[in-house]
Amino acid sequence: MQFEVWDKSKPDVSFDPAHVTFPTFEFYKEQAHKIADQVKNTEVTEDNIKEVKLLLADARKVSDGLSRRRIDIKKEILKEFDAFEKQVKELASIIDEADSELRGKVRMLEEAERNRKLKDIEDLWGKRAGAYQIFDLAPTAFDMWMEPQMLNKSTSMKAIETNMVEWLEDSEKAINTLKAMDDEYLVEYLGCFDLAGAINAVNNRKELKSRITKTPDEDTREKAVFTVYGKKDIKLTETLLTENEIEFTKED
Repeated sequence: MQFEVWDKSKPDVSFDPAHVTFPTFEFYKEQAHKIADQVKNTEVTEDNIKEVKLLLADARKVSDGLSRRRIDIKKEILKEFDAFEKQVKELASIIDEADSELRGKVRMLEEAERNRKLKDIEDLWGKRAGAYQIFDLAPTAFDMWMEPQMLNKSTSMKAIETNMVEWLEDSEKAINTLKAMDDEYLVEYLGCFDLAGAINAVNNRKELKSRITKTPDEDTREKAVFTVYGKKDIKLTETLLTENEIEFTKED
């Protein structure tokens, strides 16, 4: 499919600058200054106020007439520009629509490529992971290992396979290590696939549980029992123990 090449540097648009003539501008300007000076320098009284107002009203009529003419001329000048602007926007809209269509097709193409690559990675996982314990112990292991950027074109299948094997080897070592410990450690690891993190989590949990269930230790200090007879001697013994800050218990 071939298209005619557009000359982007020389768009086929001509423009004749609008020319508005106002030959009596200086005359009207001079008259306006005269009226303004007269109003400024005239002391307004009951006798002349009506005359001054009429003079200013006449000048206002001329000014308002010129303003209306200005608006009409502006509309005429912009009429052709508005038509040109509409044409340019219509052209841009067509190109934008085509661009949007192309972007959509490119996204569909890229998504199809990512899906095909995902299928290839899943097949590779099935071939590789079956030789490791993680395959049977954790059905969600693939999702935990898989990273979205692996589906990018820039990531080769060779690099993905290398990363996969390294991850599977690490998981195998971790599982063998945790099998020698409480089952709780392995269960924790299979939820996060982080050996150090799993061990720390279980240890912290056990420590917390120990603090929660711990009961106060019984007093294991050495002790002796003495029996004192006689009210007087009992009182004396209590006094001596108290004065010497000796801890004791009394049974009547």
